[in-house]
Amino acid sequence: MGMTAEDYARDEFHSSVAYSEIQDMFNDEFNDIFSRLEALEQKLEQSTNTQAIDTDILPNNSIKAVTKLLYALLKEHGYTLDGAKKGATNEQLLNLTQSHNVGINRATIATWLERVNDLQADLHR
Repeated sequence: MGMTAEDYARDEFHSSVAYSEIQDMFNDEFNDIFSRLEALEQKLEQSTNTQAIDTDILPNNSIKAVTKLLYALLKEHGYTLDGAKKGATNEQLLNLTQSHNVGINRATIATWLERVNDLQADLHR
């Protein structure tokens, strides 16, 4: 006994309904993920535009590690880290990041230089 045209139409209808439901679920999941991604991108952009470092994004131990790395790199390349030439060093680093198309805002550089200067002071106590 084969399928009648009515059986075939009923199966096709159920398959298309199931496919439509799956497609709707996929679209809902995709839209949810996309919305969350947009929110995270906005938060990241706000934090880089409005503050130098958001400790919600970068934990304190990571801030310390990055500060030590920057200290070593800046010392190795002869940058002044005594705090006396903060503006000049900030300007040099600002120009450097812009010349490599990875521009960082002045406030962010100033915050990291402050941390590096504090580390230098701690190391020489």
